[in-house]
Amino acid sequence: MDKILSALGLCRKAGKLPFGTDAVLKEIRVKKARLVLIAFDSSDSTKKCITDKAVFYGVKYEIINYTRKELGSALGKPHCACAAICDDNLAEMYQMAKLKTAEVN
Repeated sequence: MDKILSALGLCRKAGKLPFGTDAVLKEIRVKKARLVLIAFDSSDSTKKCITDKAVFYGVKYEIINYTRKELGSALGKPHCACAAICDDNLAEMYQMAKLKTAEVN
């Protein structure tokens, strides 16, 4: 598993990474989400629903270069379309992991 997926696994273990469309939408609405991640192979309707809500509430989001299966595997599930990092420090840790991965490539 790469650094980015490992970082997401740590966020999950810390209890600061709700996942799944309903849970992510809830965290966006209550303004706890710091960064929303959406698997690139999620359905267009899921992407639109999550991104529209994130924009409306001013929450950052990314379409990540992982499939639903890869994202789910990192979180201990068969598949997962989206997740929300709900802690500033963990969101920063994710961004650092992303930068380190970009430097290697």
